[in-house]
Amino acid sequence: MADDLEPNEIDMPGNSKADARVLREAKDRFKQCVDWESQARTRYKNDVKFANADADNMYQWPDSIRSKRDADERPCLTINIVRQHNLQIINDAKQNKPSVKVRPTGGQATFQAAQIFEGIVRHIEYISQAQSAYDRPSTTQVEGGIGYWRLTTDYLDDDSFDQEIFIKPVPDPMSVYLDPDIVEADGSDAKFGFVFENVPRKRFILEYPEHKAIAQQTFGDGDDLTEWVGKDHVRVAEYYRLVQKRDALMIMSDPKTGQQLTFHKSKIGAQRFKRLSETPGVQTRDIWRHELEWYKIAGDTIIDRLNPPGSYIPLVRVIGEETIIDGKLDRKGHTRNLKDQQRMYNYNSSAMIEFGALQTKVPWITPIKAVEGF
Repeated sequence: MADDLEPNEIDMPGNSKADARVLREAKDRFKQCVDWESQARTRYKNDVKFANADADNMYQWPDSIRSKRDADERPCLTINIVRQHNLQIINDAKQNKPSVKVRPTGGQATFQAAQIFEGIVRHIEYISQAQSAYDRPSTTQVEGGIGYWRLTTDYLDDDSFDQEIFIKPVPDPMSVYLDPDIVEADGSDAKFGFVFENVPRKRFILEYPEHKAIAQQTFGDGDDLTEWVGKDHVRVAEYYRLVQKRDALMIMSDPKTGQQLTFHKSKIGAQRFKRLSETPGVQTRDIWRHELEWYKIAGDTIIDRLNPPGSYIPLVRVIGEETIIDGKLDRKGHTRNLKDQQRMYNYNSSAMIEFGALQTKVPWITPIKAVEGF
């Protein structure tokens, strides 16, 4: 767990001992995610292929049946009705685009402040072209049952030190792993998450020349690192995690205005916190606060790290249907329950064409008396 890291180890970039513990934690958690989602991911791939089947890729025909029919020169038609049903839902989602509403509730919140925050959100969506970022996960949600979009920060341009928040799409949902213990549908209660890519060795050396030694490492077949540094690839993973730290919360009334004020011990310092806590009417309690950490891991090395603002993993999932039966995770979109109907339609259409193609083209010849009067 991230909680067992000492604060001095967390806050010292380049500390080999701290890095080793982060790497071990990340790889253990990555394997945990792989084991938990393996079945769901296999079915996702099959569902998406089925939804995007056509006459060339033949994804709606099992390989064994297709090869046998090809050998017998029998037709294998793909008339994709599933795609039409899926597009009805996807296009409806594109026409009724999601939007963010900020409501003033609790504390000193006001309607004017809510309007300001809503304007900031609109600005972020505008510069991010967020609607396209929302469309992609909606498509994979309908086809395969899962999609993601993410929040990132980046510089405005190459001539600026100013940064903005951006909403970015995740083109491939299978490049994301989220904490298996989440309960919320959007994954907002996740304690860690990964965004990874298996980069070919040559490309890795071009993109990360200062770390080319990573791509030149070799490991034995039984080594756990073979999945991270393979013969042909280097896995580059963004690892987000929330670290719990002890803190204290104080609430007191402003003697001039009477408004309720809150302070955190970590922000105002231990001495001032102690001095204010002795004021009559002040309430304090111990709390846990979450700090977000981000690491970029290549092979067995941390090549970059940041402490982004926020207390949530900035990966938002868009889920279809999710079930856990007999301890096995399964996800599905709209495609899954249409598979058998689609196969039946393809089989019947192929049989009908085959029957018509086999009919004789030679006209019937019969004596006139045999058809006289008919």
